[in-house]
Amino acid sequence: MISSSRRSFLAFRGIPYAKPPLGELRFKDPVPVDPWFGNILDASREESPCIQYNGMLQRFMGVEDCLTLNIYTHNFASEVDNPRPVMVYFHPGSFFFGSAGVTTDLAGPGYFLDRNIVLVTVQYRLGSFGFLSTEDSQAPGNYGLLDQTMALRWVRDHVLSFGGNPNSVTLFGSSAGGACVHYHLLSPHSKGLFHRAISQSGTSLNSWAIKKSVGQYTQKLAKYLNCPQLNSIELLACLREKPARQVVQFQKKIEIMQVFPVGFGPRVDVERESPFLPAEPRILMESKQINSVPVIIGTNRNEGGSMIRSKSEIPHLKFVDFQL
Repeated sequence: MISSSRRSFLAFRGIPYAKPPLGELRFKDPVPVDPWFGNILDASREESPCIQYNGMLQRFMGVEDCLTLNIYTHNFASEVDNPRPVMVYFHPGSFFFGSAGVTTDLAGPGYFLDRNIVLVTVQYRLGSFGFLSTEDSQAPGNYGLLDQTMALRWVRDHVLSFGGNPNSVTLFGSSAGGACVHYHLLSPHSKGLFHRAISQSGTSLNSWAIKKSVGQYTQKLAKYLNCPQLNSIELLACLREKPARQVVQFQKKIEIMQVFPVGFGPRVDVERESPFLPAEPRILMESKQINSVPVIIGTNRNEGGSMIRSKSEIPHLKFVDFQL
């Protein structure tokens, strides 16, 4: 591939970092992928995004078997004396749409590979597949964030082979991706897996970034899909049998907004034996329970323009013109 300044670079796309989250692994923590010893992995093509209803494109897309990452680099480890800094990108999309792909997202390698870095982009489960919760130990939620942590472990263990420095990893992301970065700053699961962080127009302190009633939306989804609602084990067993496309279709019905949903997303998962998020973000920050690394936080001007464009779909919101 060729960067914007005409530098050539290598692309390795669709590398699995966890087992496919299918069947009994749906609504569960990610499981490390089995190694492919003796086989050659075809990493020449971009994989489909995680299954979703994309409110921006107004269509269903993606697959459930989606836990892959992409690596863009100039050299292999044997071709460079000093391994290069690694940048790991988490895509935006309100935790329910988006992709790590070059053709569908904002952080393609064309710009970044003008520099001497290794770029990694990560796909993670979205919507109910990534964040459904029964608010008990059966399904505590936050699977999409744990997917990202699994990907960071993969990067730590393997990025040197692609010319990257596992001791110089910067996380960055925009909007919901920026909030994801901030969650990794707060999570004990992510400690030691990165060394710098950039949150672009999104942190865990945003009102949309933390969900208080995921269990309520899980019950609604179960009702729409004719699944038991009183017993978590029976509810999950039923939902795991439903076709993924059908789950997304009914998930769309219970989301109040198609562009800025309120149902499924990160939550405090204290029901988990080892919580990803052990307390509210503000409490963790005030008590200095944070992974101490250099951080950049910024905002993107006019990001809300996408909502104004779609305001006909979200009539319950009031739009007001104002000046600062």
